[in-house]
Amino acid sequence: MTKGSNSVGMAGVAVGVVLLVLSLFGLATGHLVGGGIAALLAAAAIGAGLAWLIRVHRKVRNAELEWHALHSDEPAPPPSS
Repeated sequence: MTKGSNSVGMAGVAVGVVLLVLSLFGLATGHLVGGGIAALLAAAAIGAGLAWLIRVHRKVRNAELEWHALHSDEPAPPPSS
């Protein structure tokens, strides 16, 4: 990864996975409030991370299509990202 545009989304998903593990641990040990809060935070972090990755993917694909439209008369290639 030469440019770190995906790193924010990947970090968000990673934080969400850690929070999910913590929520499962909290729920398994009987800490319902802490486990529930961690589960909600996990869902929010994973959702935000995936939304970031989707946004970056669309941005890259649109740039590919725009470049191809300006530099070629052939149909656009399939997505590379």
